[in-house]
Amino acid sequence: SYELLIRVTDNGGLSSEMYITVQIEDENETPSMPDSVTRYVNESASIGTYVGEAEISSFWEHDSKICGSDPDAGVSGELFFTIRSTDNPPFAVVPDGTLCLLLNVTAATIDYETKDMYDLDLRVTDKDASSPLYYDAKVSIKVVDVNEAPSLAPVTLTVRKHSSLSPAV
Repeated sequence: SYELLIRVTDNGGLSSEMYITVQIEDENETPSMPDSVTRYVNESASIGTYVGEAEISSFWEHDSKICGSDPDAGVSGELFFTIRSTDNPPFAVVPDGTLCLLLNVTAATIDYETKDMYDLDLRVTDKDASSPLYYDAKVSIKVVDVNEAPSLAPVTLTVRKHSSLSPAV
């Protein structure tokens, strides 16, 4: 609040003064977060692995956290995040404090050869009790191709012998 001294003076030189108080009411502002963020995850990452911890071209990527912001103070400035993608991506939001999130792997089905990128629609919402506001953003998760060991399936072969001389099988 602000207290102002108001003075009124007429043409005859007489004046009067009065203090007035101006109250400023806080208005809920919309939260924000970076849009078009890209993170990486290794294919075949185990459940619970954080997205953003992946080996890319012989170095490790350690950029897991995604943070939002809200100019409001107190609880109204705290944020929660949800994945709004409708294709059931194998990831979940893990809160990291009141302004940030991590994404972790929820299914052991991440396979580069099947799907090399996931586009997530994330929503950040503030915790204003009377009128929560939100912001939608995109996060791309690129799947890193990992060199996998080849596998052999059990096979039974039948070889016919055409000659009785020196059978070499």
